[in-house]
Amino acid sequence: FRRAADQNNVDAIYNTGLAYVKGIGVNVDFAEAFKWFRKGALQGDAGSQFNLGIMYVNGEGVVRDPVLAYAWFNQAADGKFPGAKGAMEVARTSLTGEQAASIDAVVEKIEASIEHPAPVSEGITVRQPL
Repeated sequence: FRRAADQNNVDAIYNTGLAYVKGIGVNVDFAEAFKWFRKGALQGDAGSQFNLGIMYVNGEGVVRDPVLAYAWFNQAADGKFPGAKGAMEVARTSLTGEQAASIDAVVEKIEASIEHPAPVSEGITVRQPL
């Protein structure tokens, strides 16, 4: 997966992140998983966007941030990722008033940084959720 991920294959990027979360063939390393999911998320991959949201909720590989969790769940929901709308609503309930007021600006910033649509991957599709 790593070689294909280095070639920007979005499925391989997702699966490389997943391998680091689950310790499949590598040591568990949430920071490394976060790096790969972020790379996929910025390429428009809804699964990677959803997993970033989870990592921000749990503070795995990154500082816990409910605003960024909500924003990445929002992106995953736009990509029709199953469960993303529900996760987005749950994340919204944990926001303070000040955090909720900053959501639109954060979402806009993230949307501006994402390539649309996600590139088509060839040859690799092994995927499972966190």
